[in-house]
Amino acid sequence: MFTLYDWIYGISQFSAGFIALAAIPLTATIFHTSRKRELRAWIYLFPAVILFSIEAILGALSAFGITSQPLLTQTIPSIILGCIIAALITQLQINKGCTP
Repeated sequence: MFTLYDWIYGISQFSAGFIALAAIPLTATIFHTSRKRELRAWIYLFPAVILFSIEAILGALSAFGITSQPLLTQTIPSIILGCIIAALITQLQINKGCTP
């Protein structure tokens, strides 16, 4: 039987997943317009948003004890971090004028 804490934690996980899924169309629109020089860093943020959605859903499933995949819950945030670092480096290069 689940405690009140487990239910609140699980519901918050599902809410985070829903918000992340709702952000995907907005990110896709920005990704489409990222061909411009100023928005080139969004190319790396789009996969990060998709992976964050997957991570939120896996976290909610794990909170309710439906599935537990520790390898994925450790690997996906590492990939997200790599995408964010790549986006930051790209934005810094754009600000310095290093990219064509």
